[in-house]
Amino acid sequence: MNYPVIEYDVILPENFRREEKLPLIAYLCDVPDGKVPAVFELGCREAGVRAIVVAAKCPKGLHWENMLYEIGDMLAKAASDYNADPDRISLTGMGDGAYGVWYFACLNNNIISAAAPVCGGGMSWYAGSIGKTPVWAFHGSADDIIDRINSMEMVDKVNLSGGTAKISIFPGLGHDIMNEAYTAELVKWLTSKVRGVYEDEEDA
Repeated sequence: MNYPVIEYDVILPENFRREEKLPLIAYLCDVPDGKVPAVFELGCREAGVRAIVVAAKCPKGLHWENMLYEIGDMLAKAASDYNADPDRISLTGMGDGAYGVWYFACLNNNIISAAAPVCGGGMSWYAGSIGKTPVWAFHGSADDIIDRINSMEMVDKVNLSGGTAKISIFPGLGHDIMNEAYTAELVKWLTSKVRGVYEDEEDA
């Protein structure tokens, strides 16, 4: 069987050096021709963070939640191409991309260090399988495309299963909360997480 290859764009920090082993943030675009949103470059600069940011493009006619194997391959290839720190690979996305983030985190929580789904949802009955991989979800309260209850149910299920998830709801905002969600604070949060090192352990 021939699996589709996920192409991606990348933004590297100024004077990038492979030996730095920087954290990698992978953004699942919700359109086939998506590019790295400008908010990531701004967020890295404002946070004072050096990170590799890739924007993965979903092949036309497909959906991220059906491409979990390919997402894993894409993360491995991007990490290898730029010698990223394998323990600091985080995954985020908006809309259809957020569904991909939730599904991937449920089934592959041993690969990523953190997840940040924006205006998405997933298999709430299976959310406990995310384990202790930290999740920060975002949603607009007035989203009429994907109801906020989808994010809220996922976060609740993760926490009820002993995981670590939180959610930010933006009052009065709809589906397009790109600028509100992707801030320097989120970039700093994503790049600070280390695979296998959880908040309760860090606080001990």
